Amino acid sequence: MTSSSNTSHEEQIKEMNKEANAMGFDSIGHYMAEFQKNVKKMANLQRDGAKMAGVLKTCRKCQSVGEKRCTGCFMVWYCGRDCQSQDWVNHKGDCKKTRKNYEEVELLEMGKGYATAISLDQKKGCDFHHGIRTGPKAAQFVVKVQIALDGSDGMLVYNKDRDVQYTISYKSSLGKKIKNQIENNFMSIPKGYFYSIIRDGKNYINPQILPPETW
Repeated sequence: MTSSSNTSHEEQIKEMNKEANAMGFDSIGHYMAEFQKNVKKMANLQRDGAKMAGVLKTCRKCQSVGEKRCTGCFMVWYCGRDCQSQDWVNHKGDCKKTRKNYEEVELLEMGKGYATAISLDQKKGCDFHHGIRTGPKAAQFVVKVQIALDGSDGMLVYNKDRDVQYTISYKSSLGKKIKNQIENNFMSIPKGYFYSIIRDGKNYINPQILPPETW
């Protein structure tokens, strides 16, 4: 027997496919795949620019390729333990300040089924990931934050593995900072990537936007 929830999602996909067909696409998956290609191209351009500027995974000490993050702030890269140890006297002040920038996440109470991330594939179509998830395998990770296109409150937050997924309000202290960072990003795309950590079972996010990922 098909649940009413599954039926509702199937109807949503059918309606989305009709709209995509009207625009000349085979399916909503096809439409979104083309959209994602353009977003990824823009993301790659920004990442390339970040590499050229030396701010993407570059060792803070010797400027070579960074292989490990500072485990205090998680925002600075080093090529190895030697450079990290040598640079600690210079970095410790900024590290302490950055650690204070992480703010606890306040989940937006809109029902467990409200938070829904969508994976889009040209061949497979849409795959919905439902429910609030705040217990990832890793204690440090990057999250994507998406502003609602219709202007409603509730920014969707999730990581690449989808074992973190929830909504936050852009009216909260953290939400205001994240929304401001996204809206002032030159790519003009209503989403951004941020670093998140887990402390004592609680989710925290640093509201400093990161170079874009390709997922």
